[in-house]
Amino acid sequence: LTVVFDPTTAAFITSSITSSIAKAEDMVANDNGDQRNTFDTLFPDLSNPLLPISATANDYLSYHALYQHPDINDVLPTIELPVLWLAGADDPLTDFYDMPALSSRINSPNSTYQEVTGDHLGMVSNSAATIVFWLSSLGL
Repeated sequence: LTVVFDPTTAAFITSSITSSIAKAEDMVANDNGDQRNTFDTLFPDLSNPLLPISATANDYLSYHALYQHPDINDVLPTIELPVLWLAGADDPLTDFYDMPALSSRINSPNSTYQEVTGDHLGMVSNSAATIVFWLSSLGL
């Protein structure tokens, strides 16, 4: 797989996300933060990287406004509790976000990363044994 950086597409994506953030911020400023609207978010498909979603402005900003939540790359190294990071082996987000690399930024003792069979939703029902084993390894 070869990924080619296209400045025009990158500018369009940035503009679309920035516009959606501005729309959500305007809704919140006008006391409409709990109303649903359509916003753009990133989608792990290089040929179609934007996905319109329906969400409240407050919910959208909780994922997209960097001032509301710190960048994950800054947060992960500061975690002190053990973390079990499970990712779906067939989830496109696992590769798109390079979850093994992200999880490696967690330095807390007894933290582990594992891929579980299934996609983004299906992996949840396949995770029970992994979770029980990990909790047992912690003495819980």
